Amino acid sequence: MLKKGDLVVYGAEGICEVLDISTQGFRGMSDIKTYYILEPKENKSSRLYVPVDNDILCSKIKKLLDFDSLEQLICHNTCRGEWISDNKLRNKLYKELLSTYNREEIIATVKMLCEIKDGKNSNVKKLYTMDEEFLKKALQILFMELSHILIITQEQLLPYLLGEIKCARKLN
Repeated sequence: MLKKGDLVVYGAEGICEVLDISTQGFRGMSDIKTYYILEPKENKSSRLYVPVDNDILCSKIKKLLDFDSLEQLICHNTCRGEWISDNKLRNKLYKELLSTYNREEIIATVKMLCEIKDGKNSNVKKLYTMDEEFLKKALQILFMELSHILIITQEQLLPYLLGEIKCARKLN
C-alpha cells in the first residue's frame, strides 16, 4: 500500500505525489470509498482520485524506479517491440502502453521505432504520424521519471535508452 508523500508514476499522467489516502463520497455516488489522492507534478492544480479497491486503476500506479532497477531494465532489456501493420491495432497498443505505463514494453517499442526511423528495419519503410506521436509521448513520460533518478537531459534520453551512453545517478 502506498503512503502519503510517496512519488509514483500514474499512467500517462506521469509523476505524481500521493497527497493523501482518504475515505470520502462524491456527489451523485452512493458509495463511500477510500481513495489515493494524487497530484501530478506537471499540473499541481489537478487532483486524481484513484479508488484503492479498483485493481485496474491501481495497476496503473507504479512506484518510481531506483537507480539499480533502472539500470537492470535498460541494460538487460534486449527486447524490441513487434511491428503491427494494422494502424488501428497499433494505435490501440500505443494508447494502452501509455495508459498502463508498462516501462519494459514502452522501452522495447521505442527501440523498435528508432530502428525503423534510422532505416535499420528492412520490413518497415517509414513511421506514420501516430508512431511519431507515440514516440514523443513515450519519451516525455520516461524523461519525467528518469530525470528524478539520473543526471540526464532530454537530448540524452534516447541515446541512454538505446545503450549508447551512460548517465550518472542523482544524489538525493
